Amino acid sequence: MKEAFQRLNELCESLQLPSLINQTAKDILRQFEKQRDKNMKGYKKDAFLVAVLLLSCKQAQGGRTLKSLARATDIEEKEIKRFYKMLLRDSSITSMGDNDRKSTVHQTQELVEVFCNRLQQPFQVIKDAKEVSAKAISFLEGKRPSSIAAASILFVLNVMRLQHKQQELATVAGISANTLRNVYKEINKNLDQLPSHLFQLKAVSN
Repeated sequence: MKEAFQRLNELCESLQLPSLINQTAKDILRQFEKQRDKNMKGYKKDAFLVAVLLLSCKQAQGGRTLKSLARATDIEEKEIKRFYKMLLRDSSITSMGDNDRKSTVHQTQELVEVFCNRLQQPFQVIKDAKEVSAKAISFLEGKRPSSIAAASILFVLNVMRLQHKQQELATVAGISANTLRNVYKEINKNLDQLPSHLFQLKAVSN
């Protein structure tokens, strides 16, 4: 397990995945170790560990998709998918990370930092987008943390008049450009619920 955890740490660092996803992946791995057939082969392979990360991303409602994980790790999608389907067969594994891990606020703020780092945005964008996301959660009930995080970043980029590509932001967040625009519009409709210092310059509608 120690060796597997170390490899998970390396993968999460190279993939720029937040600590929430790393921790959930380790919980999944612990549960799997309790349940697995002792004769099972291949579970120490990177393909299996990436499948564990994929399940963790799904449970955190953000992070990476199957396609992006396969592309980033040079592992065939079908190999990751084979292990992923195996994990889904055990309800005790698929329920890991569902309860009392971190609040939605913390999940969303971690994703803000991950997305901004991938896009090489400055610290001020990260700081302000985290603040926007923490407030936006209250009026964006039911929206995925990844969508809230991405829309909060878009809001701050527009406020700061920084150049950016919506499609690139949507791709990094693993959501569609249309979803990004719709959630962004909801934030713009609720400016009265955001601290005034966050939009001293009027947000530009897209």
